[in-house]
Amino acid sequence: MSSLQRYFPSNQLAAALSKATPRTMRECLNQANENLRHIAAACLAHVDNGLDLLEATLASWPDSKKPEYLQDLYQLSLRLIGAGTVAGLPHVDRAARSLCDVLDGLITRDLWEKGPIEVHVASMRLLRDPAALGAGAEAIVDGLQLVRARFAVEPPPSPMKPKQA
Repeated sequence: MSSLQRYFPSNQLAAALSKATPRTMRECLNQANENLRHIAAACLAHVDNGLDLLEATLASWPDSKKPEYLQDLYQLSLRLIGAGTVAGLPHVDRAARSLCDVLDGLITRDLWEKGPIEVHVASMRLLRDPAALGAGAEAIVDGLQLVRARFAVEPPPSPMKPKQA
């Protein structure tokens, strides 16, 4: 006959939390903002590199339709989202999200159009230097939203939930 032994491992998360200094939500947010400020220069370099890659990839536009090419552009644009805002370029983030929506629409509808992609990439390059654009940056982003509306695939409306009595 065997004897059953129970083993209860220590809860390392609970131990770590009990040793941590309590912080308010405001302190945590301030620390998070400070951490983001420290990586802003790296994010700016990431945006510059991403724009260079987008432009180089777009310059090698294939003669025939290649869905994987649009997927590559999508991935390059997707990698820019978030870094722009941390680098102080929120309009670049908005343009990158818009480009992803356009590329998603082109892929989903099996379209092969270079124009909407070119206008997004050129606009993102302009938005990289918001001081030179002034109030024009918002106009560029608004124009990109019109392009996005033409090519993006909107999700179907969610079915309404029945009212509960």
